[in-house]
Amino acid sequence: MKFLKLFALLTLFLLLPATIFASKNKTQPCETGFKRNNIGLCEELKAPERGKLNSYKDDFECERGYTKNTKNWSCDEIKLPENGVLTVAGNDWTCISNYKRVGDGCVKVTLPENAKFFIHGSDWFCNSGYQKQNDKCVRLEIPTNAYQTYSGNDWECKKGFKESEDTKSCEEVKIPTNATSNYIGSFNCSSGYKKEGDECKKQPEIDNGKFYTQGSQFYCNNGYKRNESERKCEKIKIPENAREDNLGLDGWTCHKEFIKEGSECKKFYLPDNAEWSANIWKCKPGYRKNPSNKSCDKLNLPENAHYTDTHDGWLCNDGFTKNYKEHHCDESEMTSPELID
Repeated sequence: MKFLKLFALLTLFLLLPATIFASKNKTQPCETGFKRNNIGLCEELKAPERGKLNSYKDDFECERGYTKNTKNWSCDEIKLPENGVLTVAGNDWTCISNYKRVGDGCVKVTLPENAKFFIHGSDWFCNSGYQKQNDKCVRLEIPTNAYQTYSGNDWECKKGFKESEDTKSCEEVKIPTNATSNYIGSFNCSSGYKKEGDECKKQPEIDNGKFYTQGSQFYCNNGYKRNESERKCEKIKIPENAREDNLGLDGWTCHKEFIKEGSECKKFYLPDNAEWSANIWKCKPGYRKNPSNKSCDKLNLPENAHYTDTHDGWLCNDGFTKNYKEHHCDESEMTSPELID
């Protein structure tokens, strides 16, 4: 009896520090590949039966024919009903053609007259010249001045006509002067005219600008920029140490060794480990551009990687895969085919 009491006290003595330590650290996340157990300790994650851990070792995937049960951390076998098959991925099931999934079973779908099943699944479509209405295919009635669409199951109005409000006929679109009909049952105004109700109104000419081929929108000649609110073209003011650039957003760009700040071009002195590329500064390989500090910060190159001109500045060597989450290179899981003599 004394021995049992001594054993119980010893067990409590050994577990107490671990419990106290766990309670202090239970808010801290476990390292990758570990999870916190019921008493707050981090224990290594292990793949369940019929499953395997992912590359980060923080989740798992099941074999074909089994479905993932995150709550129980298990892979549960999929019970296929009659006329059921596994999906392509193999972790769920669906029904064979002409059947649809209802609850835990597959129910045969009744095909209406003048219809066909799609190649896969239980959905069906009407033959050409018929239209789907609820669970039937009814003959498609094409009104005057309309044509059958490519699908064969609907109709559209011809050019110069539009669908009536009751959607049962096509009525003529009235085209005003200085306009042309379009393919959506309306009209487009000619160049320099603006649509106002059922008319096209002439707009004032734009100095140093031109109207597009249709409507009242305009663009400005080289050396001018558009003032939309006042509908005019204003002369572009090119600041000192800049040149005209018709492809630029502002119509000008700074000379080399100058950078844009507001509406000015200011002299820019390259930071250490930087260089010019045309009129843009960039960092040399092994460094990352820090626009806010206008500096080049040294990159931390992981093992089995090399510097390159990418967003983060490095790529893994051949035979390794980039692990973005942990910033290192994992050895690729590749199996080379056996050489045949």
